[in-house]
Amino acid sequence: SAAATATAAEALETAAPPLASVRLIAEPPSLSRLNAGPQDANTRHALETQLARRGAIARARNFLVSEALAGTTADWVLWLDNDLLDYGPDLLLRLREADADLVVPTCYCSGSDACGSGVYDRNSFAESRGGRERRRRVDPKTLVVSGYGDRAADGVQSLDGGRLFLDDLRTSRDAPLVPLDGVGATCILLRADLHRQGLVFPPFPLENAIESE
Repeated sequence: SAAATATAAEALETAAPPLASVRLIAEPPSLSRLNAGPQDANTRHALETQLARRGAIARARNFLVSEALAGTTADWVLWLDNDLLDYGPDLLLRLREADADLVVPTCYCSGSDACGSGVYDRNSFAESRGGRERRRRVDPKTLVVSGYGDRAADGVQSLDGGRLFLDDLRTSRDAPLVPLDGVGATCILLRADLHRQGLVFPPFPLENAIESE
């Protein structure tokens, strides 16, 4: 809405420390219509809605990054989702210390809602050997997710027990910087040239993954 846009613009203009430049990019109607259904948590996170919902989010991300990077010489892109409640003022510096082209932090639940107090972003994962074997038996055009038990919906297959999440990888010999097979989009830092060279968020299942994965 116009009111929400004005509020966001004022907050960004008065941010401390001040930002070098501020630009708000409106979502075009062709994209907003894709994600116009019920937005309650139960509907958004239902297995049956994951394919359409995450496909719509991927299209919105691709539009946003193409608009935001046009005509700029930015070196990095920092993605922060609007469900990220809090983060330290040194977030960017800590991510840069990883010295990686693409890095994500561990994002935790707030502990004050149904999410609990564990790791929030379960789209950041490393596949176990058993998980890879199970996924090979699934059509590559099917989206594979976890957390719903072993069941399927139209175009989506849930396979539990085959993925290691960031809380599982804390004791890895590679910790604290561990390689992942998929990344969630709650918070991502990546080199801007990766987007310029064609890296996008797939809006359809690609080798059983979608969007940021």
